[in-house]
Amino acid sequence: MVQFPLRSALLLGVTVAWSLPLAKIVAAQPASFADLCNQRDALSRQARATVKVLLEKVKTEDCAEAEQILTDRNILDISSSGISDLSPLQSLLHLKQLNLYDNKVADLTPLQSLPNLTVLSLSLNQIRDLRPLQNLTQLTSLNLDGNQITDVSPLQSLTGLNALDLSDNRVSDVAPLSTLTQLDLLSLNANRLTDITPLRPLTNLSLLGLSDNQIRDLSPLQDLTNLAALSAINNQISDLSPLQSLPRLTILGLDGNQISSLNGLQSLTEIDTLGLSDNKISDLSPLQLLTNLTALDLSRNDVSDLTPLTPLKNLQILNLQRNKIRDKTCPVSPEVCEF
Repeated sequence: MVQFPLRSALLLGVTVAWSLPLAKIVAAQPASFADLCNQRDALSRQARATVKVLLEKVKTEDCAEAEQILTDRNILDISSSGISDLSPLQSLLHLKQLNLYDNKVADLTPLQSLPNLTVLSLSLNQIRDLRPLQNLTQLTSLNLDGNQITDVSPLQSLTGLNALDLSDNRVSDVAPLSTLTQLDLLSLNANRLTDITPLRPLTNLSLLGLSDNQIRDLSPLQDLTNLAALSAINNQISDLSPLQSLPRLTILGLDGNQISSLNGLQSLTEIDTLGLSDNKISDLSPLQLLTNLTALDLSRNDVSDLTPLTPLKNLQILNLQRNKIRDKTCPVSPEVCEF
């Protein structure tokens, strides 16, 4: 399978999350970090752990000094810290970018205190409920991949988002995302999608990840004419005709589907990288006009005739393994082919 740079491109963002067991301390105004730090013996074990991480981050044990350093920052990275309670962050109202990748966060309630966030990464946590995010309308980049999310309706108010990663969750209904018309990057890989009709209004998308779902129909994508990269690997797709209206596609992953006909691809003359492995393809003639191709994966298909590939002189990678090819003569430069 051709390796696509799509996923890394879609995983943009920096992050934050937390839980709030400090109701008595947090009244109308969040308690300052210095106050929480000085009273940390009275905090829960989880909150104390977060205070400890923050003190280590700013390299001081002095609570007042730590607060000053944190207050001067608008970017904070506390990824892979093992924390679950973000209450000690609640007074950092100036934060614009927050990275909480790879922690143990389940409760996002305290995020409601951080309205200035523009970039937020919550990847690889234990999140189910997104309601605390619904008023963070300054967000432009949001990473939520690798959680336990089923309901994305709280995101419909975040109309300023231009990058959203929801991959590796349990989402089946993407209707709430139809309001996010400023999105440029959207990853929905590894969810439970069958119907992508709600994506039709997202005409600003340039990168879209739909791999590892149960999608059959790509017709809702036919108006997304700005798409440059589309990953739809491991679905149930057979009809490629909706793709013919996407002339800007340069990266296309369709490995692991039910494709027998390549009709619809012949107009995609800007394609550079194309993955078609593990399908039911025998006729390659629609590919002969795709002369900008540099990487093509046709492994695990029913191909026997390679003649249509002869014009593809720019190919640098051509995977033809596990087909029905008798004459294993490379149709382009010999060093390019892998039989």
